Amino acid sequence: MRGGSRKGAGRPRGAATQRSRDVADVESQNGVTPLEVMLRAMRDHYDKEEWDAAAAIAKDAAPYMHPKLQSVMHTGDADKPVVTENHFVVEFVGDDGESSDT
Repeated sequence: MRGGSRKGAGRPRGAATQRSRDVADVESQNGVTPLEVMLRAMRDHYDKEEWDAAAAIAKDAAPYMHPKLQSVMHTGDADKPVVTENHFVVEFVGDDGESSDT
């Protein structure tokens, strides 16, 4: 029996197809990319002090420029909690610019 869904089969979610990747590569070499258009429009609005329009475009462009930070949940054994250590170095500098070890 063949067919049906299988775990791990197929193209990974969000992955570009080879044809899409080829088109994107050719277009980025031939002209302006969509991200470049967004950034240029954002800068134009920014220069005109049109803050709302610039912010809206910046919000759309941000995922292509800055990756999202992932939240992390620290878990562990209740009998063996995670221990953190903080070390601080304090140096006192007098009026003469000399440091003292006090």
